[in-house]
Amino acid sequence: MKNLYVLLFVFSMVSAYGQTTYLTEHFDYDADVEIRIHGWAAHSASDQNPIKTSSEGLAMSSTMYAGNGIGRAALVINNGSDENKAFSSWVQQPADGESPVHTYAALLIKPNGPIPEATGNTRPYFFHLVEYSDTDNPEPTSISTAHRARTFIYPGTLPNTFRLNLSFNQNEPDPANQTNNFNSTETHLIVLKYTSIAGADNDEASLYVFKDGDDITSEPATPTIGPLAGTNRDVILQAVALRQYQDEQNVIVDGLIVKDHWDFLDKTSSLNDGAFEAGLKVFPNPVSEGLINIATATPGAMQVRAFDVAGKLVAHTTILDGQLDVSAWSKGMYFLSIIQGPKAYSHKLVVY
Repeated sequence: MKNLYVLLFVFSMVSAYGQTTYLTEHFDYDADVEIRIHGWAAHSASDQNPIKTSSEGLAMSSTMYAGNGIGRAALVINNGSDENKAFSSWVQQPADGESPVHTYAALLIKPNGPIPEATGNTRPYFFHLVEYSDTDNPEPTSISTAHRARTFIYPGTLPNTFRLNLSFNQNEPDPANQTNNFNSTETHLIVLKYTSIAGADNDEASLYVFKDGDDITSEPATPTIGPLAGTNRDVILQAVALRQYQDEQNVIVDGLIVKDHWDFLDKTSSLNDGAFEAGLKVFPNPVSEGLINIATATPGAMQVRAFDVAGKLVAHTTILDGQLDVSAWSKGMYFLSIIQGPKAYSHKLVVY
């Protein structure tokens, strides 16, 4: 079930402040279905290995991203169909004298296996921003070659690691911009920033990478990569694309949010005000088996999400009597996200 509270809050914020959300995609539909039947369109290799949904979505346990644990995820894991999804409105180039326009595309990523070495003519970028071939009358199956902010993934220098790189539009990114190793067993948040600047052929692209536990409250002063200055022609941003470049590329993508402003915190999370446990009791804690009790000042139904330390969603349920059965959970630490009406709480739970 979608976190309706998140969606309503985001909608109210956009309405109140004139900020724009161009796209929200949580892959919140059945497992093992083609994403193209839910608004995505194939623009290359349409008959080969369509992108499908996973059985579970992605989430970070400590960084309370607005796309955590909602729906499923997209399996970008084959050599095959490349697919795009259009924005609700286009990002136009600013006129001379106007301020730059920023576009932020945030998404959760996690390998589901080793990232292969690029071979032959393989260009291992799996995500980019899109301009359609006909910008006035777009046909979703036809995009231009202006693949802005191409995001590349490479194997790391150690087992169970990967590295990222970015190019403005080039097939080959600058090797000097490649990141350090990231842990392949954990979910990461990446944010692409594209800056449309008045004048000809001078836009910029940047990439931010966040590990679980990092602060995403505000835009960091320095990106992980960039800003990269573009010399290619300026474009109108109209969609995002997922690219399947190679057999067994092993990239899972989830929680895709595109905005004209930096605002990616889960508004239901008490991380926003620091009141992690105010008004909430969870007991027994630690617990060895059976039931735990979840009590607030107001009796009533609660939505409970539980994440393990790797950020995997292990439970998502509604409880009516204040009791949650954890008897089937493995030993370890869990992070509970509890929503009751307009109130939200976060709490750690240990099962031993």
